Amino acid sequence: MAATSVNQASTPSSVQTLMKKITLWSDLIIGPFLIIASIYIFITTFGLMFHGVVTQGTVIANIGVPGHNAVGQYVPKISFTDANNQTHEFESTIRGKHNIGDQITMMYDPANSQDAEINDPLTIYGIPAGCFVIGIILCTFAFISMKKKKENSIQ
Repeated sequence: MAATSVNQASTPSSVQTLMKKITLWSDLIIGPFLIIASIYIFITTFGLMFHGVVTQGTVIANIGVPGHNAVGQYVPKISFTDANNQTHEFESTIRGKHNIGDQITMMYDPANSQDAEINDPLTIYGIPAGCFVIGIILCTFAFISMKKKKENSIQ
């Protein structure tokens, strides 16, 4: 009986083979998706980073994210005055509860004042960089797995 269990453990079962295939295909799908998403996020914030005007905004409200009642599941609504002395409001995409009246450093596009965001380096650089790195890792694992499979089929 012990020899049978050792033999079963040493040979890959159909479930293990299926899991390897699922992992390979998910890495091949999710990896490139994350890379493309990170590039898209970076490109959309790229113009704001280089052409945006940095100013101070005031938190005027905290908007609850639908379906989330946990702490930190809020986006601040921010009011700011542009270079033409016009007041604008926007809801940030960066979650976090702020006190009403807090002054926040933010950026806006002078050509389109509604294109505004909190000036947060972690969000501007960190999220796209994290997605890119995870995508590269997943693609690397997938290609290594494919290479090993190809080498095993040649032998």
